[in-house]
Amino acid sequence: MGDNFIGFDYFKIIEQVLSFVYSFKSVKL
Repeated sequence: MGDNFIGFDYFKIIEQVLSFVYSFKSVKL
């Protein structure tokens, strides 16, 4: 149960990071 929760949180963090990087890259271009 704990491992599954951590995995979900990790995936959510990656999604946030990718979204932030994409937005930053778009603004830079």
